[in-house]
Order: sequence, then structure tokens, then C-alpha cells
Amino acid sequence: MLPISHRTVFYLSILVIGAISSKLLGFEKLDAKYTTSFGDPSALVQITEYFSFGCEKCLRLINQDFPQIKKELVDTGKVYWVFHPDPADLLTLQLMICLEKLTPEEKKEFFSLAAQMASKSPKRAVKWMGKTLRDRGCGGEEDLSLSWIEKASATQAAMRYLKQEDAPIMLPTIEVNGQLKEEFPTVSFIKSLINPQVSPCNSKS
Repeated sequence: MLPISHRTVFYLSILVIGAISSKLLGFEKLDAKYTTSFGDPSALVQITEYFSFGCEKCLRLINQDFPQIKKELVDTGKVYWVFHPDPADLLTLQLMICLEKLTPEEKKEFFSLAAQMASKSPKRAVKWMGKTLRDRGCGGEEDLSLSWIEKASATQAAMRYLKQEDAPIMLPTIEVNGQLKEEFPTVSFIKSLINPQVSPCNSKS
């Protein structure tokens, strides 16, 4: 029998976690087409941040803290980070409608710019999102109108998600390797979670 490397075992464990994490957490996450991810999916630390564009603390974390986290932990391959919407407000729902139309790579830049716009002016953010869709040839302002939102597939997905009693209600909330954390996700807290998990295997004797 061929030997199985530790990394192969980890890849298999990630597949298992992905398949059963919703059951372990007690709720079903939104489809990946509504989320935005950064980093290597095979990273040892898998973090999901539940956020809303209607949450000032969420926007502050996205705009001010995440760039440092991305530079030090995500871009270095230590962390795979997923932004998961909590679509209890109109702007976040409109964001979901946009994300559904974009590729994984397009979503990264779109999400970052949309978060910056949302922190300054939600109305300007909506106009910018609609214009960006139109410029990319995948929709326009009409896709973000109330009349269209009522029948959008993203709205149905949002309603199903929000009906789940076990879904996170305190925002921002982070999930680390399938476990929800109660602490506020500051940069220092994220580092304290990650360093113990990645340093033993990388330490020199």
C-alpha cells in the first residue's frame, strides 16, 4: 500500500468537513455563488466570516482589518478566508444578486470595492454595483430594483437561510475549521487562533 502523506490526509479531511460542516453547525450555509473567498482552499486554517453590509463593525473589519489579515495570513497560504453574507438587510441582498453573476476572481475585487462604497454611502454603493454589472455585460441597475429582487433566486436563498434558528445572528461572527467562535474577530484574535495551528509543523528542531 502506498504511504499517505499528511497533506493528502488533510485534503481528504477538508472534503469531509465541507460535506458535513452544515450539519455540525446546525444550519445550512448559502451556496458558494453568494460568498467571496480568498486564499488557498487547502490551507490548514479555514475561516468563514458571517457579515452584513448593514453592520458597521463588519464593514470596519472588512475594510480596515482584513487587508492586514490577507497580507500576513491569507496570501502566505496559512488561511483560507470566506466572506458569508447574512442577508437580513437590502444592501447585503443586493450584493448577493451581484456576486451570483460574477466569477470567483471577479468577486474578490467587486466585494472589496463594494464594501468600501457601502461604508461611505449605501445609496452610492447600490448605484456603483448596478453600473458595474452593466459595464461587465451581466445585468444593470434594474437587477437591484425592488420589483426584480422580489423574484430573484438570491432572495429565495436568503429567506431559506434566515429562517434557520441556528444561523449566526451576532455579527460579525467567525467560524474556524467548522467551529463558531464567540469572540470578536480582531486581527490579534485571528493570529492567536492561527499561530498555534501552523507553527508546530513548521518549527525547526
